[in-house]
Amino acid sequence: MDLTLLLSSNSPPTEPQAEEVRLRIRDIKSLKSKADVERVQITGEIEALTRRLDAASLQSATLQEQITSLGGIVSPLRSFPAELLSTIFEFSLASALDDNSFSYRSDNALQPPNLFGRVCSRWRAVALGTPQLWRAIELPNLRKPLHGGHIITMVERSRPCLLRLNISIHSEKALGTPLASIWSFSGRLQSLTVRAMSVHLQPLVGMISDMFPVLETLVLNVDDYYRGPPDEQAGGIIDAFRTAPLLTSVDLSGLNQLVSEDRLPWSQLTELHLRTKHMQKLRQIIRLCGQLETCNVWRSDNAPCNREDVPHCALPKLSYIALTSFDVGWFLKALSFPGLRRISLRGHGEIQGLVELYDRAQFELDALELSGHSPPSYKAQELVPLFRRTTNLGTLRLHRGILADRDLWAVLTYSKEHGTLLPNLEELTVSEYDLKHISTFAAMLESRWWPQDSEFEESNANNFRPMARIKRVAVDGEWVGDLRTRLHDALGECVHRYEVSDPDF
Repeated sequence: MDLTLLLSSNSPPTEPQAEEVRLRIRDIKSLKSKADVERVQITGEIEALTRRLDAASLQSATLQEQITSLGGIVSPLRSFPAELLSTIFEFSLASALDDNSFSYRSDNALQPPNLFGRVCSRWRAVALGTPQLWRAIELPNLRKPLHGGHIITMVERSRPCLLRLNISIHSEKALGTPLASIWSFSGRLQSLTVRAMSVHLQPLVGMISDMFPVLETLVLNVDDYYRGPPDEQAGGIIDAFRTAPLLTSVDLSGLNQLVSEDRLPWSQLTELHLRTKHMQKLRQIIRLCGQLETCNVWRSDNAPCNREDVPHCALPKLSYIALTSFDVGWFLKALSFPGLRRISLRGHGEIQGLVELYDRAQFELDALELSGHSPPSYKAQELVPLFRRTTNLGTLRLHRGILADRDLWAVLTYSKEHGTLLPNLEELTVSEYDLKHISTFAAMLESRWWPQDSEFEESNANNFRPMARIKRVAVDGEWVGDLRTRLHDALGECVHRYEVSDPDF
């Protein structure tokens, strides 16, 4: 009997139809009972299989643990020579020091060498048995009291290696005296860097001058940034470095008491970085630095100074000098340096004094850097006399704060009139301020790019023959991409001749 119409409507069934429905319900219930019995049976089988699966999984995991444990016995890393592991640790530490020079801390458990000891007992034993890993005590940006035992622990673990100690304290709070124990390991200090307030240098006061026999680099910076008291209030005179036999590099800021002829072994220094207000005393000291190769001095104030003359002195090994806020002509008047190759003037340097110095000292510059605090600083008419003399200049850098006028790019453009200015220039750094002269700047670049010799002979036989071409252009600022875009607009596809990038200073 077809019950389709009854299933799709609300019509009442006839008696035969109702009887048929009752029979079908009975048959379906019988089939459901059989299905329920089968479901129970299958469920039981599934539970049994699940228990077997769990047991097999547990057994497999146990066996894998045994495999891993036994495999570790014959693992190549387990038999890896401790000497090679130690060498790898040293390379890792060197990389951390180079890549994280401002964030690396030797007391950080998540940085090497402490990190190595957290891997396994063997690694910890190798790390503790490698004294070279503990020779760099780096504690920058101290803002809370230092754990007293850290420095001593590093000192003990690094024996017998030479030590490098770098401490910077950026706080006015009392942080104790991190240098209190320096006397116990001063004989192994190869490099000492302290940037802090004067009070933290108190342990150096009273130390005798023969306690730093292997010290090569000394950096002591106490200035207004750390808001420390003047060095005259440090509680005494620091005389500990007067006879350090290997000291060759010195960086001083804010410690005017050390700017004295008898406080440091000036005659053996090869590198000097100094910020001071005592100009006359500084002139006398530089005369003592006969081995000096690099000199970077910063005038810390503009107070008038005694301008009396001093005897002439030669610095035959000096190759680089940087002066900040100086009267160049007066400061270098009594000096000569035949080996000088690079000069950097920061602030409002006096170009005329540099021209006179160049005429008198007879040196050949390879690189010239100019920077200032507020533009404009230099004009083309000031620089042209110097450029006419520095024919070997290959690098010219105009840093932020220098506003080169349009005439500067005009005179550097190759022509019959200015063809001899900086004929060997290959690298040029400009300030972001110079982008407003982009068309003149681009014309200058284009004029200083030329074809190969054969092509030059054919197409430019009657013109001035330049000696070098500008190959690299850097911009001191945040507009490197914009400079490339605007140069592309001005030069077209020719812009690809140049390497346009950030400056590398």
